[in-house]
Amino acid sequence: MLAVFALMLVVLGVATRPDKAGISKLAGHPVLSVSSGSMTPVFRAGDLVVDNAVSREQAARLRPGDIITFHVPGLATELVTHRIVAVLHPSDASPSASVRYQTKGDANDSPDVNAVSAEQVVGTYRMRLTHAGYILRAARTKTVYFFLILLPALYVIGSVVSKWWREPATPDSPPGPETGGGDSADTTDPGTATKRATREVAARGGGGPHI
Repeated sequence: MLAVFALMLVVLGVATRPDKAGISKLAGHPVLSVSSGSMTPVFRAGDLVVDNAVSREQAARLRPGDIITFHVPGLATELVTHRIVAVLHPSDASPSASVRYQTKGDANDSPDVNAVSAEQVVGTYRMRLTHAGYILRAARTKTVYFFLILLPALYVIGSVVSKWWREPATPDSPPGPETGGGDSADTTDPGTATKRATREVAARGGGGPHI
């Protein structure tokens, strides 16, 4: 059972390795390991957040109250998941500008400093897996990753050795007749036995009565 669990973690770690943009995906859904409590109680540090991926058009039509994951300006691989508190529409003076969102962590006292453009949005919040973020982060460390690969291999080897050890030994050839001590059948020829008895009687004087 432990080996199966370790194998599942290896598959999870490999399947969710971040791409060049720092985004991990599982079955097409962005997944993130939460490292702070800024969105408590919706999700907490150590949880695993699963998002719905959004297109560029969908990212431009989000509303206040939506929880989004977005790239931090200037940090290509840094991702934050916060709630939209306001939508900043383009002004008439610059109609070609992209819609922007004011975001804030539910547990934070003030909104985020920088507004988020639609191009920065990675996905919208779908669900959380409690404490699974710790497991995912551990599975990605080199030491734990090596151990998780080694454990199933050791289990398979141990099973083979255990099975071989329990199998009874097969004799090379059937055992022959006993030739040593103990009771054994008399295989002397009957005719030979009669002649031997006759000679013993003759040696005692013909077999007559003794005085």
